[in-house]
Amino acid sequence: MKLFFKHSLFVISLGFLLLFNQNSTAQDQRYSQYYSAPARVNPALVGIFDGAYRVGINYRTQWGANMTKGYNSGSLTADGKITVSKDDYVGLGFNAMYDVAGVADYSTTEIGIDFNYQKKLYQGKGAIGKHYSQYLAAGGHLGFGQRAINWEKLTYAQQWDSEYQDGYYNPGLTSGEELRNVRQNRGYADLHAGLVWYGTFGKRRGAFGGFSISHLSRPDISLYTSAGIDSTSGTRSSQVERLPMRFTIHGGGEIQVGGRKSPISLLPGIVMMFQGPSTEINTGIGIKYQAPSNDNLALRFGLWSRIVNQYVSIDASTMGMDALVIHLGIDYNQFKFGFSYDATVSKLSAINNTRGSFEFALFYIFPGNFKRMMGCPSLAN
Repeated sequence: MKLFFKHSLFVISLGFLLLFNQNSTAQDQRYSQYYSAPARVNPALVGIFDGAYRVGINYRTQWGANMTKGYNSGSLTADGKITVSKDDYVGLGFNAMYDVAGVADYSTTEIGIDFNYQKKLYQGKGAIGKHYSQYLAAGGHLGFGQRAINWEKLTYAQQWDSEYQDGYYNPGLTSGEELRNVRQNRGYADLHAGLVWYGTFGKRRGAFGGFSISHLSRPDISLYTSAGIDSTSGTRSSQVERLPMRFTIHGGGEIQVGGRKSPISLLPGIVMMFQGPSTEINTGIGIKYQAPSNDNLALRFGLWSRIVNQYVSIDASTMGMDALVIHLGIDYNQFKFGFSYDATVSKLSAINNTRGSFEFALFYIFPGNFKRMMGCPSLAN
């Protein structure tokens, strides 16, 4: 069925530019500060940080300047690790995310637990060797999700009364839509899995790389209770809409430049995601300033690009630049704060005047008291 919001021109343009075929498929909500929500990239990243426990929040807002009600997302994350056997760790985490979009309050709620096993592959010897180590982590996610919508807030093109010169929206007119076979919300169980390798090769040199698969059970997120018939085309819609599996490949690290006492490090990174018909490739590099005389303070600046498959015709797409993402961050003692801004550079810039989204992240790390050193590479943002 063709459902139109009050600002239908923007919604239609947005949909055609973001999707490359007529049968759009549901996609995951995601952040531009990918590693500020590590479990959403890969559950195997849980507990991989220098410290015992970590708690944090994320917030993202976009399209607010172009729609009656924009898209808003928020997350709460808590994770940590415990020592097991002689050299290994078990990472445990909890995360919750709420996303709401548009005037009909279409929302996604997700809660779950993450876990991994971090197996040490190599550990250097002596005072210098304590900063040389390698680990392999395998992890999973068990969660519950819910999709919901307020059907009563939707408006339709058929309710635009053109009797007068300028026309007006008349809620008394029939929409022509059959809403008896819909539900307000739907819950589902979810399962993810992932693998990560990471290593440190000095105090400020490290690398990591991983692969994850989300939605292994391909849960049904449809809000229809039975198949309906489109009043215009006469075609029958499906009451089943399965969330496609998302495949993620990611990597990055830290490279100190200018000698062992240099305060400058480079933070390269890449995150590639494939979900149904959607492809997204994110690459970038950050610069971190951390004076050797003051390890409690670090400043970060990064620039990332986002390339996605963009609409060309009703059955074709091409890969193109969607946005440039600017990252700013500060680490002070146990606090980590990040801010990012997405500047749209695709065809959507003609609609939103390059105004994309704002995003914030704030974390606090509890140092703990580990009996042995655990090296962790700096994540890319």
